[in-house]
Amino acid sequence: MIRNTSQGGAAMGRAAVQEAHRVMVAIESIRASEGADLSLCTLAQALTEQVIPTPCGGAGTATTVQRVLVRASEGG
Repeated sequence: MIRNTSQGGAAMGRAAVQEAHRVMVAIESIRASEGADLSLCTLAQALTEQVIPTPCGGAGTATTVQRVLVRASEGG
């Protein structure tokens, strides 16, 4: 039997956008205190130092920060 996974995928997408917004709050706080022109690596390091988990629950990397920024901007 083939199951319809579109609803599950949509729910996961919504959850990912919510998590991205959660991390964006921390990124905006870091930028406000340390400057808006921080590199992705510096932002990732600051998130890790503040023990702010990424959407998947791990430590931040530049790629993760970039994906969060993109997802947050796409999610409105």
